[in-house]
Amino acid sequence: MMRSASAIGIAMFFWLLLPGAALAQNGGPAVSTVNGKAALAGGEMNAHPTGIAEGSLTVPLGYSFGGQLDLLGGDSNGQGLWGIAGQGFWRNPSQGLLGVVALHSDRGISSTLSKGVYVNRYGGEGALYIGQFTPEAAVGYQNGNAKTGAFSTLDLGWYPLDDLRLTGGVDLNPTHTHALLGAEYQLGVAALPGLTTFLESGLSGQRDSYVLTGLRIYFGPAKTLIRRQREDDPDNPLLTGTGSGLNNNGSSPQTCPAGETGTPPNCVPEPG
Repeated sequence: MMRSASAIGIAMFFWLLLPGAALAQNGGPAVSTVNGKAALAGGEMNAHPTGIAEGSLTVPLGYSFGGQLDLLGGDSNGQGLWGIAGQGFWRNPSQGLLGVVALHSDRGISSTLSKGVYVNRYGGEGALYIGQFTPEAAVGYQNGNAKTGAFSTLDLGWYPLDDLRLTGGVDLNPTHTHALLGAEYQLGVAALPGLTTFLESGLSGQRDSYVLTGLRIYFGPAKTLIRRQREDDPDNPLLTGTGSGLNNNGSSPQTCPAGETGTPPNCVPEPG
């Protein structure tokens, strides 16, 4: 599965690089203007109550290129969560996006554990804009004190309405595989034209599944959701798959505090 996903992602990148398919900028600038977004979400992660906040700032870098800074922080079962990511990309809003991404995600910073679980990811990302569909892929390498190795993320976005996005995909990484399901709807509030409600989930056969739902606000010119996501802000990679680190049980050499048992970060009081 990992090899197949990587092959699909690489094929998308080369499709974007084909002469005549990519660098003709007749679809507008890579980023329409300086803009950003922020979100609050709650739900569960590793079967524990979780709350997070996330934000992104996106800037044009000339006409054909853009950059984005992504941040995320929160708490799950008394353990701090945080992450930071950077993206640099070429984009034609009528064709697709091709870029690079690097991120660091960490959990356990406020727990009594001697060491948290952290993951770094480095790789490439690509997206194709095909009518109401947006297939996306990211491939690269991850390391940290959880398992290390190659990762691939594949996602298909569908806009049955210009203000409604439904997504499904898979995140393949050295620790666990997650099935990704999500939805986002722009509410059409006149006073807050960029307000959306969303759901993100990553499901696996292990205990590290997560489901988060909340509100997001986009800052910038009023436009439909499909235009915002193709002309302004790319996805925050820290939320998609939660960076493969924030919800990761990992394989780090931790032990639970005295009086507790289990595998960090999922420690529970000892029976009796």
